Amino acid sequence: GTEVGREADQVAVSREADLGADPGAGPEAGRRSEAVAAPGGVVPPIANMDDINPIEEEWKKRGMSLRDYQRVGVATMDSWFNAGHGGINGDEMGLGKTCQAIVMLLRLKNYGRGPFLVVCPLSVCDHWMSEVVRFSCGSLEPIGYYGHEKERREVLEKLGKLRKNIVFICPTHIFRGHSDTMEELQEKSGLSFDVIVIDEAHCVKNLETQLAENFKPYRKSAWFLLMTGTPIQNNIGELYSLLTFVDEVRFPDKESARDAFIRRYTSDTRIPELKGILAQYMIRRTKDEVCKELPSCDQVVLYHNLTDLQKKLYIDIIARDYESLLLLTHNESQSLSNLHMQLRKCVSHPYLFRGIEPEPFEEGEHIIEASGKFQVLDRLLLYLRQRKHRCLIFSQFVIVLDIVQDFLSFRGMLC
Repeated sequence: GTEVGREADQVAVSREADLGADPGAGPEAGRRSEAVAAPGGVVPPIANMDDINPIEEEWKKRGMSLRDYQRVGVATMDSWFNAGHGGINGDEMGLGKTCQAIVMLLRLKNYGRGPFLVVCPLSVCDHWMSEVVRFSCGSLEPIGYYGHEKERREVLEKLGKLRKNIVFICPTHIFRGHSDTMEELQEKSGLSFDVIVIDEAHCVKNLETQLAENFKPYRKSAWFLLMTGTPIQNNIGELYSLLTFVDEVRFPDKESARDAFIRRYTSDTRIPELKGILAQYMIRRTKDEVCKELPSCDQVVLYHNLTDLQKKLYIDIIARDYESLLLLTHNESQSLSNLHMQLRKCVSHPYLFRGIEPEPFEEGEHIIEASGKFQVLDRLLLYLRQRKHRCLIFSQFVIVLDIVQDFLSFRGMLC
């Protein structure tokens, strides 16, 4: 336990000496480093945005601005950078972690840093692309490295070489399997990704996975920003893994150091001490804390009937697997899981099964009439649209959203 404390003190001393000599630090590094040294990881309440004033002026023309808590977030990230370590933005979903990160990338570009690598789930790659364009106003150039292999190859051919202002956006699964492509690109360009953003960073909570291993060559030289709405999901060991990414000097990738950290901070009496450490590396705000003007979230569950088509399909699915259900034991949970999945598809929309949708596969009322959920959705959207509300539709099945798209197209509601 005492090893952790001694090591932290040594790191703090070495960093204090390093700050003044950092050629990549911003023009206000001295003043910011004083703020970093304050007890409890205190940072300036509002970030000074003098270095990106022209872009802020452009934001105003577009009706955009940062909220105060987002400025605090940027100030906190800035303090991490000037303290010589990365950090974790653990803000609740919806508070603008992405825009805070992009503004920080703008500042880092002004400090002479770049190119930048963003590793994120495929589902948010397009969002990252559009937000970089929107918030950087042309100062940063997003490159999306996703799609089929041919598309990715065309991206690399068109790109040629990395440039300092490039934000290279790569899905997590591609980085896991093709990190060598990034290495080749860096060698070809003579530039290295010296700033890396990991979105949904709980994906690296286990340092022994291939994904975490692929980041290893960067951990000594790159500055890491982790983004996750769930920084502590299961245990202290997973938290240690995240801390290793943002400060490998203080939290080395060694089993002995990890075990010592776990032993020390699994005790309830050590929670205040652990909070003190986290204050130096993580920000975590909730909507209740920083967006008090938002209305409360009310959940309304609507029950509906199945259509005749869904009832018939539901009974057919159970009848087909009736004997399997009778013989089911605790060792055959996979069979039950498969049956459950088929029933879930049935109650979402029967067109999820082949041969159910009538030919000639055209948009029409039949899309709505076939599903009880879609009948309710149809009435809800009409109600919300008449009152000029905006609406988000979520589904755990991508293929359901394909049917939703056809439905919205038929109703003339597609943007």
